[in-house]
Amino acid sequence: MQESLQVVESQRLEEALRQAVSGEVRFDKGMRAAYAADASNYRQVPIGVVLPRSVEDIVETMRLCASHGAPVLARGGAT
Repeated sequence: MQESLQVVESQRLEEALRQAVSGEVRFDKGMRAAYAADASNYRQVPIGVVLPRSVEDIVETMRLCASHGAPVLARGGAT
């Protein structure tokens, strides 16, 4: 059985998030690099970063990421 790999179209996701979220939506290389690591040795460059301003921003971010097939990792205190 072969698993299918869904490719996230980051530009479309970014555009959708910018239209729907009042918080910061950052897909630039600098922000992605800054959020690629936390206090551990683990490093994974994210597709993008959303800094929500409200609960509604979080809900909409989750909805849009799910509809675009994008994984979500919530990051609180950088751990």
